[in-house]
Amino acid sequence: MDDESTKTVEVSSDKTEEYFEQKRILKNLRGDIKDLKTQHEKWNELQQINKKAKEIRDEIKEDDEIRELEEKTKQVKERIELMKEMIRIDLIENAEIEVKKDGKVLKLVYVLKEGKEEDR
Repeated sequence: MDDESTKTVEVSSDKTEEYFEQKRILKNLRGDIKDLKTQHEKWNELQQINKKAKEIRDEIKEDDEIRELEEKTKQVKERIELMKEMIRIDLIENAEIEVKKDGKVLKLVYVLKEGKEEDR
């Protein structure tokens, strides 16, 4: 490798190392918070209230009108995702990065996504 590409990898590696270190710290802090919450004197009272609230939410969800509208919402969301994928493909095929309509813009963007390394 030439010096420039090695330099880029080293900088990226340092940032990556710090990223995963911060993720580890965050995980530990969240664990500590959870432990402290479960030890709080009001924890059991909160759990009972949450259980009752869940029962009420479930009862409300069973209402026929609500269930019907939620199903329609689900269908519309699925259609939106399908349309987004079709627009994405069109943009890629036409070497474009965005499309505008009625003052709104849909853009192709690059996203950094975290995942687990697969066994090889």
